[in-house]
Amino acid sequence: MSKPHFPPALPAPAAVPGIKGEENGCLLLPTYSVPGSMLCVIYHLDNPMGKMSSSPLSKKRRVSGPDPKPGSNCSPAQSVLSEVPSVPTNGMAKNGSEADIDEGLYSRQLYVLGHEAMKRLQTSSVLVSGLRGLGVEIAKNIILGGVKAVTLHDQGTAQWADLSSQFYLREEDIGKNRAEVSQPRLAELNSYVPVTAYTGPLVEDFLSGFQVVVLTNTPLEDQLRVGEFCHNRG
Repeated sequence: MSKPHFPPALPAPAAVPGIKGEENGCLLLPTYSVPGSMLCVIYHLDNPMGKMSSSPLSKKRRVSGPDPKPGSNCSPAQSVLSEVPSVPTNGMAKNGSEADIDEGLYSRQLYVLGHEAMKRLQTSSVLVSGLRGLGVEIAKNIILGGVKAVTLHDQGTAQWADLSSQFYLREEDIGKNRAEVSQPRLAELNSYVPVTAYTGPLVEDFLSGFQVVVLTNTPLEDQLRVGEFCHNRG
């Protein structure tokens, strides 16, 4: 029986504190898929730590180190740090530009949605009608998603049965309006998203101020009326 063949061991890198090796101005990390191959990664120190990358995918590789030397054969695209301006509103600058989305706050969403979808989210006002178990779960996720603003609508009062599924209601809230009681607790989820409560009727003048309308626990007649209004407005 022949002996198993093992690839030759990689040569030991230069002894540099905290670094595997150095060549052509790049820090080298050994890879073991091909014997003797090396992965070249550029580390920048001119940007302070804590700044977000212009691409959310590079966040996983965010580290510090020296600048690359002139003549380096490493691609500039491998740079892992860049500067992002401060964000005073819901993850975007006051002008709402796409480039100013706060990648530190919404990094996981950016992996899935991309910048264009996030830009549309952060310019949309959302109405959630019906604050029982389903409605409060929808409102929670929308607020965490970072929309422009959320309005909670409910004309009903909290009942004992609501406590089994509406996790923002408490025993002392029985008999109080569900939207008004839930509003301050939901607002704590994301300080960038204004959350308000509304207890009046869903009239057309009120609905026209929203880009998204979500109905739960709503009579069929009202669903048809609101649905037709929204479709007519595009």
